[in-house]
Amino acid sequence: MIAAMRHATCACLLSLSGLAAQTTRVVPADRTDVEGFALHQYPFSYSEVRFQQIWDGSELATVNASIYAVEFRRDGSNATPHNARSWTYTVTAYETLVSPASMTTDWINNRGGGLGTVVLSGPIHVPAASPTFPTPQPWGVMLPFQAPFPFDRNNGHFLLEIEGNDPANLFDAWPVDAENWWRTARGDSTRVSGDPCVGAGGERVTLSMPAAASLVLGGTMTVGMGGTVLPAYANWLGTSNRSYLGVPLPFDLGLVGAPGCLLGTDPALQQIGAGPFAWPIPLVPALENEVLFTQALGLAAGANPGGFVTSDVYQVRLGGASSPMSRTQTVYRRSNLSLPTGFMSAASFHGPICRFHGVFN
Repeated sequence: MIAAMRHATCACLLSLSGLAAQTTRVVPADRTDVEGFALHQYPFSYSEVRFQQIWDGSELATVNASIYAVEFRRDGSNATPHNARSWTYTVTAYETLVSPASMTTDWINNRGGGLGTVVLSGPIHVPAASPTFPTPQPWGVMLPFQAPFPFDRNNGHFLLEIEGNDPANLFDAWPVDAENWWRTARGDSTRVSGDPCVGAGGERVTLSMPAAASLVLGGTMTVGMGGTVLPAYANWLGTSNRSYLGVPLPFDLGLVGAPGCLLGTDPALQQIGAGPFAWPIPLVPALENEVLFTQALGLAAGANPGGFVTSDVYQVRLGGASSPMSRTQTVYRRSNLSLPTGFMSAASFHGPICRFHGVFN
C-alpha cells in the first residue's frame, strides 16, 4: 500500500483594522477537498420537509463562534444533471446539550430544551447543475443567516432545523454530498469520475470494487476489470484526483494518442496483468480512514493512435477498528410533519458535509 499515506459570541477584531476576522470552516475538515462517501436527499429534494442536523460543538469552536451562514454542496458521485428551483423554508438554529451520538428521532428532544432562533425564512435557491470533475462539486446552496448566530461551546452542540411546509409535497432530486461514519468496521468506495472513454470500435474498460467489509486494515482490495478490451490491463492507486506532478486532473491523454481518455488520479503504485488486481491493505492503524483512488488502463489496438483506453475512477476509504466518529447526525421526514418523530440511520452517523461562515474561536 502507498507508503506514508498522508492529517463568537464576541467577534474577534483585527488589532489594526478593527474588522471582524470572518473565516470559513468545513465540517468535517478532512472532507474539504474530498468527496463524501454518501449522499443525502434531505433537505432540498422536497418542498414539504423537516430536517435536523446536529454538529458536535468541538467541530465549530473551542470557546465560541458567531455563525453567519451555512453552505451545502451537491453530491458528485455518479452525478447527474439537476434542475434549478426555489422553495420556501424556515431555518432555525439551536444550542443543544444533545450530541450527535445521543440524538434520537424525536424532534423536540433533540432541541435539548433550548430556545431556537429563526435565522432564515423564505426561498432557498438551488442552482441547476451538471456533473463536473474532479470531485467534490462546488459549494452550491448558501443559507445566509438574517443575523449572526452566537454559539457558546459551554452550551453544548449546534443544531440546525430546516422546515418546508408546502402542502403540494413536491419532489425534485437535489442530493447533497454527505458522509457516513459506520458503527461497524468497514470501508467505503464510490465512483468519482465520468464514464470511461470509448475507442473507435467501442472498446472500453470499467472497474468493479469489492464489498465494503473487505476494505479494512488487514484486508484485501480486489479491483475487478470489465468491458470489451483484451485482458491486458494496468491498474494503479493514487492519493489525489485533483493534481499529478503539478498538472490539474483529470488530464486528457490526447498528447499520447488517446484523445478523450482521461488520467483521473496520480499513479503512485501500479500493477500490470489480466486482472483482477489484489491490493493487500497493511494492518497499520495510521492508515485507518485514509482516502485513496484507483483507475485502470486497457490495451486496445485500433481504439485510437495510442492503442489504449482508460477506465472510470473510484475513491476508497480504508476502514478500521476504532470507535465511530460521531461528528454529526441527522433526522428527517418528508411528509406528516405533525408527527413527533422522523427517521435516522441506525447503521451509521450520517450527515451532509457543510461549510460554515463566521468567526470561530
